[in-house]
Amino acid sequence: MLLEKLINHLKLDKQEFLFQFNSHPNYPSALAFSDTLNFMGVRKNADRTSFRDEYRRL
Repeated sequence: MLLEKLINHLKLDKQEFLFQFNSHPNYPSALAFSDTLNFMGVRKNADRTSFRDEYRRL
């Protein structure tokens, strides 16, 4: 699963991430995902990239 790969890649606590994400008032949405990453201390930047290239990096 792509989400599990991302969680492992970022070295996040999987149970905590899923709890925060699933309990977000806007779940499921990009806002819920972004807020959860922010809560977990992950810095985010917007950039154009190829999904295929990023997926391969994981």
